[in-house]
Amino acid sequence: HLEAWPDVDERQIDTVLEADMEGIRKIVEMAHALRSESGMKVRQPLSLLVCSKNISGKLATLIKEEVNVKEVRVDNTMPEGEGWIMKERGEVRVALNTVLTQELKDEGIVRDCIRSINALRKEQGLTPKDVVVLEWDSGHEDLARVIEAYTDEIVASVIASKMVRRAGDNMQTVKVGDIDFFISFVYTDSKS
Repeated sequence: HLEAWPDVDERQIDTVLEADMEGIRKIVEMAHALRSESGMKVRQPLSLLVCSKNISGKLATLIKEEVNVKEVRVDNTMPEGEGWIMKERGEVRVALNTVLTQELKDEGIVRDCIRSINALRKEQGLTPKDVVVLEWDSGHEDLARVIEAYTDEIVASVIASKMVRRAGDNMQTVKVGDIDFFISFVYTDSKS
């Protein structure tokens, strides 16, 4: 750590990219502020963000990932009406569509499930090498429907070999939104 800093090669600095990234950062901050003001968690996917700043496809992908929206559209005319929220900062305007389709609601539930399960894994001292069978139950039929529909995604995201629905004792209660979700881990061999 005692080595000298390298000399800066000014020719390697991409000022256009730096300016683009500053614009992206501004759009993302505005979108996060809109989510916060409306009480919409970032884990909840949304369908569309509209911004007035011209951006490339690659940079739009960054916005989609950071803000958790399905689509980013550039348009100087901001949409209005039910479900739309908008923020303006200088010349940049950002609007989010907060109308939740059933598919978007389900995806939000899945993300909450994954977050809750991984939080319990961490609390129990499990590492990424610890593969478990995830036993679960819920008296909430909508939650059960979503879990069954997205089992493969949940299994992959929580390092489980499979999920098995069962009712019984010795299950931990976690919250998915405001719904109780009961889970337990059955330990299997660790990954090699």
